[in-house]
Amino acid sequence: MDDVSGFRTRLQAIREQLDGLDYTVLPRMSDAEMVATMTEMRAISDRMVAGAAVVTDAVDKANATDHTTGTPLSDFLAMKEGRTSSRGLGEVKRASKIAHHRVCATPPWPVTCRPDHAAVIGEEIRKLPRDRMSGEQVDRAAGLFLERAATTPPERLRKATAQILEEVAPQAVPSSHDEAARIAAQRSRAIKNRRLTWGSDGDGSTWFSGQLPDLEAHQLIGTLQAFGEKGRRAERDEAQALRTQREAGAINASEYLAARVEVEHREARTTGQRMADALIDMVGLLGSLEKIPLRGRSDTETGRHPQLRPASRCPRGGDRRRSGPRCRR
Repeated sequence: MDDVSGFRTRLQAIREQLDGLDYTVLPRMSDAEMVATMTEMRAISDRMVAGAAVVTDAVDKANATDHTTGTPLSDFLAMKEGRTSSRGLGEVKRASKIAHHRVCATPPWPVTCRPDHAAVIGEEIRKLPRDRMSGEQVDRAAGLFLERAATTPPERLRKATAQILEEVAPQAVPSSHDEAARIAAQRSRAIKNRRLTWGSDGDGSTWFSGQLPDLEAHQLIGTLQAFGEKGRRAERDEAQALRTQREAGAINASEYLAARVEVEHREARTTGQRMADALIDMVGLLGSLEKIPLRGRSDTETGRHPQLRPASRCPRGGDRRRSGPRCRR
């Protein structure tokens, strides 16, 4: 059996083993057995995700889907897995990060190299000034990232980059001038790459996709989170007020029940739903301040809101303040 057929045979065996698992035995397990089973399965899942990323990156580098189907990989994933094109592209980029450095891209898989950590490690290693580092120093940096990954969440792992670089290659640490130039160039690229697109999902909803420079994105996220937290406080206060009114006899049982059900409905919203509602509230508030009529009717020709236009119609890289109200992004 050659290496290629052996790889495919082992993959098929993994699928068959997974198909043979009987989940009806879970209720008969002790708590300790269930926890151990969950931990093991999640570890296996992480290894499969990391392995799939390595294969996905290999397919991307070889342009294999272009050669076999005439379709770019991001579009191929979108069609094959029911994703949007932007999500497909995101999967390709994430696979590239995970597979970037051999410490996370080749077996035996490090226990701490979970997919989310591996993506961050690959991204941060790419940012290192490798032109001023030896291959051994880069490998040492990757090893230190892995050590920290055992006890550090992925996003906090990013903050260790400067310390790791100082430890493994102090001569490569950028000067304040170099760092300022890097930040300025990064900011310029982020502004150029800003975008917002949307379209119908065909089932009564509209999807949005886009990106903003970090500064503006953090402002938007902070505002959305503040709106969402304000809503949580209002719901708690309203529930308490209803209980007080009911205890005082100010409302009868049916009135209390109807009002409490409505509050519980709002309390049951997921975080994502709260953020979406907060965005709607912000747009409504902005529209009232700017005296912009916000019509809910969809444009039957484009399927998009008549007051808004996709960012792709704006001059690429143009000044958003000079492109007119319809081109603001």
